[in-house]
Amino acid sequence: MTRKKKVGKRKALPVSEPKDYAKFYSPSTNMFGKTVESPANKNVEARHEDELSPPVRIEIELKHAMNKAKFYKIERERLRLQYLKLSKINKELLDQLEGASSKKMELELEVQELELEIKNWETTCESNKKVFKK
Repeated sequence: MTRKKKVGKRKALPVSEPKDYAKFYSPSTNMFGKTVESPANKNVEARHEDELSPPVRIEIELKHAMNKAKFYKIERERLRLQYLKLSKINKELLDQLEGASSKKMELELEVQELELEIKNWETTCESNKKVFKK
C-alpha cells in the first residue's frame, strides 16, 4: 500500500533569516516585492488611527461600521430563525402537554368510575354473605 502525500502542509520559516522574510511579507509589498498603493496601505508606518490622515481614517471607520452592520444583520436573521424554530417547538410541546392533561383527566375519571364499581361489588358481596349465612 502506498501512503497519500500530504498536500498543503506549511513548512516552518527558517530561523536564520527572519529579517528577509519580514521584509518580503510586509503588508505594503506584494508577492514580487513591489510596493502596493491602496488607501489602506498608504500609511502603513502609522500604527495608530490618530496618526492616519482624515480621509483614510474615515474610510477605515466606514469599513468597520459596514462590517459591523453586516454582522448584526446576519446575527439578527439567525436569531429570528432560531426564535421561529423554538416557538414552533414550544407550540408542539404545549399541544402535547394539553393532550396529556386531557388524557390524564380522562384516566382520573375512569379510575373514579372503577373505584365506585369496586365499592358496589364489595357491598353486594357483603350483602350476599349475610344472606347465605342465614
